[in-house]
Amino acid sequence: CIGEVKAGVFLRDGLDYAGRVICVDVGIEHPEGVEKEYAFLSDGESVKALIPKRKRNTHKGVYGKAAIVGGSEKYAGAAFLAAKAALLSGVGYTALFVPNEILPACLLRLPEVLLRPLCDGGRVAMNGSVIEELNGYGGVAFGMGAECSKGTCDVAVALLENYTGV
Repeated sequence: CIGEVKAGVFLRDGLDYAGRVICVDVGIEHPEGVEKEYAFLSDGESVKALIPKRKRNTHKGVYGKAAIVGGSEKYAGAAFLAAKAALLSGVGYTALFVPNEILPACLLRLPEVLLRPLCDGGRVAMNGSVIEELNGYGGVAFGMGAECSKGTCDVAVALLENYTGV
């Protein structure tokens, strides 16, 4: 790329066509008032620099609490993968709220994740006590693998209206 990396290189099929991407500065100046770095690429090292180093004399509760709400019989792995991602990102305490039908599929796969039954059946639905429990978490990720249904919509509305977080 001449001057700066072009967004199209990284969108849709751009990466497949571009191959190895390098940027060559040819001395083009940006007009006044235009921010030069409107976008940037992140790599493992730049992301790692954003995450605070853990102290040795701490416990998992110091590093936040995240709740993952989702899953369905059709897409049982989606919420599980989101819980794994939360752990890998550094969240200390992660809970996975999934429908009862898929709870057994998650058992012992991530022993460090707290498994919580969300509702009966194989699709996301909500009851009042779950909202109260979710309010004990600093962050809630919702919808991974939840499928499109009235129950999923009802849960989203309930979270938007009632989630206050810690």
